Amino acid sequence: MSELFRYDFKIQLDFEQYKEVFGDNYGHTTTDYTRVYNSSLWFNQIKPQYSKLTIYYDHQEYIFEKLEYLLEKGINILSLIKPEPTEDKWNFRSILDLSESMLIKIKESHYYLHDKQPVVLTIDNISILDPGGFMYNGRFTLTENAIQHISNYIKYTFVAYIEDKDPLLYENNNRTVRLGPVAFKLMFEHQYEAIHGREITIIRDPYLVFTEESDEVSAEEFILLGTKVCQLMSLFWEKRIDFFHAKVRIKPHEKYRTKELIKYSEPTSDKSVDSYLERKLETFYNFIERIDYDAFCAHELLVADTTTRLIRSKEVDSISRFMIYYNIIEKIRNYCMATPIKDNQLTIKEEYSFTVGKRKRDNIIKDAIKSISSIVEDSDVKDFEANASNKVTFIRKTGLIDQFSSLISFLGLDAEDYAIDFQTLIRIRNDIYHGNLPDENIPEYNHHMNSLIYDMLLKLITY
Repeated sequence: MSELFRYDFKIQLDFEQYKEVFGDNYGHTTTDYTRVYNSSLWFNQIKPQYSKLTIYYDHQEYIFEKLEYLLEKGINILSLIKPEPTEDKWNFRSILDLSESMLIKIKESHYYLHDKQPVVLTIDNISILDPGGFMYNGRFTLTENAIQHISNYIKYTFVAYIEDKDPLLYENNNRTVRLGPVAFKLMFEHQYEAIHGREITIIRDPYLVFTEESDEVSAEEFILLGTKVCQLMSLFWEKRIDFFHAKVRIKPHEKYRTKELIKYSEPTSDKSVDSYLERKLETFYNFIERIDYDAFCAHELLVADTTTRLIRSKEVDSISRFMIYYNIIEKIRNYCMATPIKDNQLTIKEEYSFTVGKRKRDNIIKDAIKSISSIVEDSDVKDFEANASNKVTFIRKTGLIDQFSSLISFLGLDAEDYAIDFQTLIRIRNDIYHGNLPDENIPEYNHHMNSLIYDMLLKLITY
């Protein structure tokens, strides 16, 4: 597969709406305010990169200068770029949709093409609508970090040329699973470039593919589902995995049948192989089959934020990692206190347990409070004793130890499984916060906190 791919479009630049902004600048004597131009869109099919849209124009039209002028005025110049108008209602051409795009930079070029001067726009998040069909419901090109993990399910070797047989693929433990309204699988598309003796170069491109016909799911929903699967891959393998190119089917009976999305995703290479969830659940597909889709959607923002922090924690020292993990546990505690979880809401057990009934308990506490009146100034004794009954509930558990213990019990976990003493945990956090290095084995605490965090997330989003 060639790295760079080019689409050619006829586009319309609609300056008409801004002619008042131009005033006497770049007057209409040089060109009409609205005209059609040739353009080329270049994007990378192999790795994440910003796309480049090149527009070709007569140099006397000052298109680059006009776009720069509007940009300086704070105007979104991408809103000027529209499809070429057509009067033939049956003539559907591929068109650019820049309604959700972001301009990265604009650059003038002096490399003329057939006497036309180019202006190059570097753009993120470009959509292309195409009238042609597509063999899948959706196909998402994944970033590099997915390759080594899909390799656990799809293995290659070179055996021999056999007619109608793939000489490369010798083991395929891949399978299709469901997530919400759709079914999907991870896959490679591969090719080999040359064979020299016993050496062969295999090129693999990783994809997420939605395999099932589903007329109820829109193109936008497919893209959201692709984002969700990437989020779950990132959580499962503890590294950033995203897509940077997607083609999805548009609902039947629409004017266009395929939507293509090209976006930039920061390329972060992470070759680590160990992850807690993979040790626990063995395969990504096992993980997906345990996902409660509605629960995952309800808590997706928490999962996304926590996943980002967990991945970032791999890049810092053990002390910083400890503080990140501690903060995540606090965040999950606060989230569970504010958000219903399967129709229940976390409440911290603040009341102590007593050996007598509530009425007798309250009377004993009131009498004890009144006995303190012997040390109260005479002028305040009467008021103090009158208000003693209001102070019965002041004896409560409010410490962090009780809050963390209540959180773990609420999620149905057992603190003893994680070898974490919360009193020590809190003291370590306070020591670090005040600039003191703790004596405890921080990497060991980090190991147990990491396990606890992943198990808490599992309780929130799985059956």
